[in-house]
Amino acid sequence: MTKKERDFVPAPGLSNNHLMTLAPLVMIRRFPLTSRGSERLLLEVAPGNQVLVKLHRAPQTAARADYLVLVLHGLESNADVHYVKGVCEKAIYDGFSVARMNMRNCGGTSHLATTLYNAGMSEDVLSVASQLSARYGFKGVFLCGFSLGGNVVLKAAGEYAAARDREAQGEIVASPAKGPRQSGFLLAGVCAVCPPIDLEGCVRQMEKGVNRIYEKNFVLSLKMRIYEKARHFPGRYDLVGLREIKTVRGFDSAFTAPDAGYGSAEEYYYNASAQRVLAQIDCPALIIAAQDDPLVPFSCFESLVGEGSGGTENFRGTLLAPLQGGHVSFVHKEPVPAGIRPGRDAPSDQFWAEWQALNFFKNHTAGGA
Repeated sequence: MTKKERDFVPAPGLSNNHLMTLAPLVMIRRFPLTSRGSERLLLEVAPGNQVLVKLHRAPQTAARADYLVLVLHGLESNADVHYVKGVCEKAIYDGFSVARMNMRNCGGTSHLATTLYNAGMSEDVLSVASQLSARYGFKGVFLCGFSLGGNVVLKAAGEYAAARDREAQGEIVASPAKGPRQSGFLLAGVCAVCPPIDLEGCVRQMEKGVNRIYEKNFVLSLKMRIYEKARHFPGRYDLVGLREIKTVRGFDSAFTAPDAGYGSAEEYYYNASAQRVLAQIDCPALIIAAQDDPLVPFSCFESLVGEGSGGTENFRGTLLAPLQGGHVSFVHKEPVPAGIRPGRDAPSDQFWAEWQALNFFKNHTAGGA
């Protein structure tokens, strides 16, 4: 495990972690390369369950066209959120193919899935990566996740490595949607920005003080999603009980955990947390986490390198851990942080974590940065 406190200086007026977290919501951003269009693909990830993926295929002449960056959003978001488009824009410019993936029910797809999505649904990411690689012949796939999506991609990377080990020993590892996993799928690396790798700890963090404002917003959105699902699947959900739910833990106890096959929210949090499988990851890995994140306590990441951390200190990736940055924000004081020098006509903005992710992808392709 390598821990680096890479220089990050917050933009003027955004030293407060809550202001930093909320600032991108009101910042105007444009994504001309991403907006030129994408292929809309409906991919089956489990019997009767599809997800919507927006694929931007790079021209064959592009430097990294045969590498795919698969990007996953956070809780109650979708593939069109600003940070997903931000890293997509940068990766497209640098010649990567990019896929923006909606989790089940997200991005207006409630009718395409019989289940809810959850923080442990790593098999969906692996299925999408496998199917796209088989269809388009990508040389390698980078997984990139933000917030909840960061936990999902880290969990996927750990499980991918474990499945490869079992396959090497002659076992057949089945994909829920497509049978044995595609042998042509090579995981080139995984990057997670502010991932809640200890879900129980993150839920407790959200239940404290001013953080309850975030919790109320999430609960409202989650409840609205259940009402939407009920229109497509009448009688499946207890709408009477839904009205009484006031917390994320209460929602997970009543809906997420049972839907995913767990007996309680606590059982779901333990089994879905990526922290348990970080030591299994054997591909290049990067975690970006702010030490002042209001939603993901930094103690989650300190345990990776601390004594008595149950073996997760064997995580072989890199942790970039600036003192500030908020939750999935990292608005730097200047466009294009120092150390990253794209061409004159490249995208130029202040979103430091997105540039770090891009640099990670470039450093682990055949041509380097």
